Amino acid sequence: MAMLGVGALVVLAPVVVIACFGLVLLAWMANSRPAWVVMGLLIWLPFEGWILKFIPGSSALLVVPDVVCLLLAFVLLGRLLLGKIAPAEKSHLRLLLGPPLMLALVGLASWGVNLIPAVDALYWFRVYLRFVPLALVLAGDDVRDIVSAKLPVIASFVIIVQSAIGIAQYVGGEGVARFFWPGQYALGAVASQVDTFATVGTRVVAGTLGHYNAYGMTLVLWVAVLLGVASDRWKVLSSTHQLMVLAAVSSGSILVILSQSRQSVAMLVVLFVVWLIRAGTLSTRFRAAVVAVGAITILYMTTDAAIGIDALISRLSSLGDAWYWTVDVAKNRGYVVTSVASAVLKRAPLIGVGPGSMGSSYGSLLGPVGVSVLGLNQASARFVGDVGWVSVLAQVGVFGVLSLVWLCRRVLQAMSRPGVLSHTILEGTGVLAVLIIGMSASSLLTYKGPSSVLWVLYGLVITSGASAMRGSLLVDNLTEDK
Repeated sequence: MAMLGVGALVVLAPVVVIACFGLVLLAWMANSRPAWVVMGLLIWLPFEGWILKFIPGSSALLVVPDVVCLLLAFVLLGRLLLGKIAPAEKSHLRLLLGPPLMLALVGLASWGVNLIPAVDALYWFRVYLRFVPLALVLAGDDVRDIVSAKLPVIASFVIIVQSAIGIAQYVGGEGVARFFWPGQYALGAVASQVDTFATVGTRVVAGTLGHYNAYGMTLVLWVAVLLGVASDRWKVLSSTHQLMVLAAVSSGSILVILSQSRQSVAMLVVLFVVWLIRAGTLSTRFRAAVVAVGAITILYMTTDAAIGIDALISRLSSLGDAWYWTVDVAKNRGYVVTSVASAVLKRAPLIGVGPGSMGSSYGSLLGPVGVSVLGLNQASARFVGDVGWVSVLAQVGVFGVLSLVWLCRRVLQAMSRPGVLSHTILEGTGVLAVLIIGMSASSLLTYKGPSSVLWVLYGLVITSGASAMRGSLLVDNLTEDK
């Protein structure tokens, strides 16, 4: 036995040393280079599940982004306790922290009251709140400026690479698509809910994100960033950068349609409408939009279903089909909106039936606690994740929903500040469109790809709005002094 113990130690020692070294390096990066940590995660996360499937026994690496975000939070807390945070950064932190802190506190209260198995509740907190630190570190103007300056490059890279993969999936069909989908992972007894999703039917275009809705929402958020660049910085960009922006916006828009994600198409339409209104006159920005839309039209005219437009039209037209509402929806999303929501409002309206009570249960042999507590149909209740607002309502009640409404209100306030630039308005539009529309037909916050981008854009919009307000007040004071 002693020899076995020594042998195991010899085998594990290099792994432990590498893990410790990696943790120290990540801690140093979180403290000294937080902007680079944020940008590194934004590049890594869309490809994480696909890359790790080629590394045997890599399931544990799925929590590395969670650990990195925790380190960012601890560093921020340490700076706060040591008094190393400037007043403006404190003000930004208060604005940023309010909604997610309310969601966390409501979740804790609901957990305490409903006594949900710890593994299920902790999994819920991990999924919903793990990327909040990415927003909080942007409270510092220096970090925000670095991330904001590099974000268009990251957006272009992610969109172009994911678009190329999406085109390969569309042309090659399911056989090619499966090669790029994420692998199957498990953390101990906990199977992955976030990193592996089956793509439905003909909807095989999902890049490396594993699900067509996650793919579409991620592209929409990155397109919002680039439309902001086209609005504010187009004339100062080099011709090469202009071409890159046009290529990324056009390909991203095409692939959103090709994904057949109805909610993502709706978000994209909202985004372009706001952008064109913001553009005002027939400027270069407007011509760029015409090029993007024209590319889609030409591609469609070249071949009948070049971008899956027929399949998308068929999916959209199903919304007017009586069968869709009376039969299909009644068993899934319709059941969630009617039966699940009403059951929660009758039983536990304020704080719900507990965080982690409606998904796959890893702490109860009887299945999801919330389903049995509310007396729901087990088969239909599994669709609760397809309606994010109801999912939040069921697990953390009206107060949980209000925390997200508060977040939306904060974004709207930041967008309406005097002096904000177009990129702030467009990024805010992306956040609101993805939250409001995406949470109506999906669970955005459970997908790593779009949720990480969403929290970063939330941080940029709130802090940019606050900075614009301070600048406006300073100008007003100087004017009064004169």
